[in-house]
Amino acid sequence: TMANSCLKPPKAAVPKEIPTDDLAKPGYKIPVGASVTTMYGSGMLEKIRDDGFFVVALDFGAKAFLNKDLVKLAPTPAVGSKVKTTYGTGILKEIRKGDDCAVVSLDFNAQAYLRMDQIRAA
Repeated sequence: TMANSCLKPPKAAVPKEIPTDDLAKPGYKIPVGASVTTMYGSGMLEKIRDDGFFVVALDFGAKAFLNKDLVKLAPTPAVGSKVKTTYGTGILKEIRKGDDCAVVSLDFNAQAYLRMDQIRAA
């Protein structure tokens, strides 16, 4: 069984890695759709409201409305590490160079080809 989301264009350009010093630059913004961490757990940045608050869909199902100082870009999962996907958990086998597609071996004996914004560290 195989799932392939790499053919669909991403909702927003999500950087695969951000140098730490870039996050400190004035005006830096975490892109919508990026995996983030908060004091309430990890999730995905859904939107940035006009008043500057970040709307985060948390992994356990809740929605958080947070000041930008409480939201951090989640680190990119390493190849070989356990990851969460929309299809369940699995092991990140490869990040393809040509299209930045994540190849994940899912726990239920299937392989998924996903955009980097569709996976998170487990």
